[in-house]
Amino acid sequence: MSSVDRDGYQPRSLHMGDAVRIQLRILNGLVLREFAAMFSNKGRGLILTFTRPMIRAGLLAAIRSYGGFPAYAGMELLPFIVTGVLCSRFFRRTSTTLIGAAESGKSLLSFYQVSELDLYLTRFIAGLSINLTVAFILYFILRIIGAPPVAEPLYMIIVLIFVTCLGFAVGLVLASLAIFLPPLKSVSRFALRGLRLTSGSFFVVPEIPAGLRDYFLWNPLLHVSELARTYYFVQYNTDYGDWNYLIKVFVITLFLGLILERISRHRIGRGI
Repeated sequence: MSSVDRDGYQPRSLHMGDAVRIQLRILNGLVLREFAAMFSNKGRGLILTFTRPMIRAGLLAAIRSYGGFPAYAGMELLPFIVTGVLCSRFFRRTSTTLIGAAESGKSLLSFYQVSELDLYLTRFIAGLSINLTVAFILYFILRIIGAPPVAEPLYMIIVLIFVTCLGFAVGLVLASLAIFLPPLKSVSRFALRGLRLTSGSFFVVPEIPAGLRDYFLWNPLLHVSELARTYYFVQYNTDYGDWNYLIKVFVITLFLGLILERISRHRIGRGI
């Protein structure tokens, strides 16, 4: 039978390039919509996005300073804390925003071109751009007040992008599991808070008691913090930030998250 129908119309096959362009247009529209939703309340969301890490870094720096613990190895205290806070916050913010993204975007899923993964990618892309903007502004402020410059800015950017990607992978796993186990939404926040407390926001690995050090190093965020401080400070060179470990954790977590995301589509009626 000919592929030409009785009206003389011959359906055109969709080439890979066309599919990619359509997907990019969909993501672009979703990201713009996400930005509009985030900053629609008279800029309140934008203000909180920039002020929260500053406030947290200031409080942690004050606690460490008044406790009589200067930054390790001669590192300046405020950039020492800011670097750790940004790494842990970028991870937690990215992972938590993915949880519930599919449910909150159910109206968008009525369009067959939009999938749950598109919604997750939208929040990741929007979050990554905001994270890098926040980091740039905070480090610019630090330079204004006299802090030393970032020793290796390119590697610092790579670390910040990576920790956001790691947050996406973990968030994808949690978001997919939360579709089957709704109570996980609340439980996961406490688990992520535990990771945050041992992430090295206000300490480095050499300050951890030797008997606990190996247990702390199971936390990939601690490796990220170590690497970030190495790339910021000339005088600090960590022996504990392991890129091999981080990449293994990321690949395994992302692979698991993609599998769970596909399985979870069947749960909400979007199985393919």
